[in-house]
Amino acid sequence: MTLLNQIAPGLERKIEALSIDQCRRVVAKTAEKISPSIKDLERPIHDLLKAASSRNTLSPDQVAELRSYAATADDRYLSLQEEGAESLVWRNWFAKARLATSLADVFGGSTHEVALEAVYELCFVKHEKSAVIALVNSEIQLLDCNE
Repeated sequence: MTLLNQIAPGLERKIEALSIDQCRRVVAKTAEKISPSIKDLERPIHDLLKAASSRNTLSPDQVAELRSYAATADDRYLSLQEEGAESLVWRNWFAKARLATSLADVFGGSTHEVALEAVYELCFVKHEKSAVIALVNSEIQLLDCNE
């Protein structure tokens, strides 16, 4: 059992039934749909998100860029939190880190375990996890309809 199963029972099974390419598509499309909720998402990350969503692939250099950005965003949110910044400020950096980590994980790996971790990370981009889970389920449903 994964952490994802604890917050979204049954979703793990659905993701494991997909191909890795389908997992990538689900994560990229969901990330694209929730990205407007992130304030001031930097242009390079926005561009990588668009590339992932439209081409369903990222190069190793692009994955490395996302990993580097995620580490920086994680450091930033932790620093802001420790400094006592408003939660809206540090949570936005937290969301940026989760989005970048999710994309880096799913496009940098090739196993269902990595895809499950990517979806789990994506669930924390928005404060309301159920909205993200609903989008993931919707994207999976769209795959079923298109095949």
